[in-house]
Amino acid sequence: MFKLSRSLLYIVMILVSSIATSMYTIVVAWVLYEISGNAFYSGMLIGVGFLPGLLFNLFFGVFVDRFNRWKIALAGFSVSSLVFLVFTMTILTNVMEVWMILLFHAVIQLMNSMNRPALQAYLTQLFSRDQYAKMIGLSSSLSELGWIAGVSIAGFLLVVLGDAWMMGFIFFISLLALLCLSLLKSAGDQHEMQPIPHQSMLSELKNGFGYLLNHTTIAGMMIIGFVGQLVLHSNTGLLPVYTSSYLGESSHIFGLLEGTLSTGAIAAGVAASWALRKLKYWITVYANLTMIAGVSLLSFSHSVHLSFLGIFLIGIGTTLLRVSTQSIQQMLTEPLYHGRMASYRMVMNQGSVVIASPILGFVSESHGANAGYMILLIPLICVFMYSMIFLRRNAWFAETAI
Repeated sequence: MFKLSRSLLYIVMILVSSIATSMYTIVVAWVLYEISGNAFYSGMLIGVGFLPGLLFNLFFGVFVDRFNRWKIALAGFSVSSLVFLVFTMTILTNVMEVWMILLFHAVIQLMNSMNRPALQAYLTQLFSRDQYAKMIGLSSSLSELGWIAGVSIAGFLLVVLGDAWMMGFIFFISLLALLCLSLLKSAGDQHEMQPIPHQSMLSELKNGFGYLLNHTTIAGMMIIGFVGQLVLHSNTGLLPVYTSSYLGESSHIFGLLEGTLSTGAIAAGVAASWALRKLKYWITVYANLTMIAGVSLLSFSHSVHLSFLGIFLIGIGTTLLRVSTQSIQQMLTEPLYHGRMASYRMVMNQGSVVIASPILGFVSESHGANAGYMILLIPLICVFMYSMIFLRRNAWFAETAI
């Protein structure tokens, strides 16, 4: 009974929090442009979103390993809900300004950066080792489903409810996610974690890096996995330009392409656990090949139909790679280091996006959006070659049952 309760509470929490996040993403961008009337601030919003994670992710990993993971996630959810409430009140009272929106967004993204490693590490306490891949895959599918649902109804509700009441609606959805997380504790942990001995923050960071360097298989999974996040987030910026300027299609086609991406991600999330058991660690190679095929179609074809196929393959490949590398990393990592390893992975993922974004933007502006996808083939092919060498050199690892 407890097992079912944990699973149900966890998946409902993931689903509703994803709906709230996707709705918030739509509303905050709309409110910011409505108040400022300046596209420059819309660009700043993206930078403000990534900056907190890059600055604090390493330290969040230590916090997650040092303190109670459930309490950390609970604090993050609580602060986010509070910010949603304050956001709502400032709109209702007509005191909202641009700097407030950027500040609120920075705090919410900071809490998201703290929640991700906390929840990923807490998952290892809630479920057994052989359930990791299933729950991570299910979480990915539900996140995509929640994102689609949130984006689909956000525009309609924004018109019907208006800015302020829409934010109020998001606040109440976030409270539901907070309630599910609160009840998870009473459902009972599968096993309790012993906190690491308190040392200085720098000492614990150093120990974490030492652990990573001494466990090359974990480091290898991080290197293989970052390219999935790079392609996924880069596609977010490239796809609108690609649809309009390269394909010459309308926003309707863009919306359908986004839906196709999410459909591929949902399908991959559902099948990820089975694929991981069937293909073992070689799943990372197949996921990479799937992404290469999808990105190649977008790079070299003018066909709208092939673009749909390409974007579908990207959805499958990025999700399979994310679920498999995260699951494998969790299974290989000792419990006391789960938080730090998750944070190191996030720093690598986000750092690659920050570095690549201006390059892809310049190339797309100068040579067309399809050229931006061509550039993505470079890290994809490099990581594919690395993964082949890595798994062949570690044959025992590649053939180990999961």
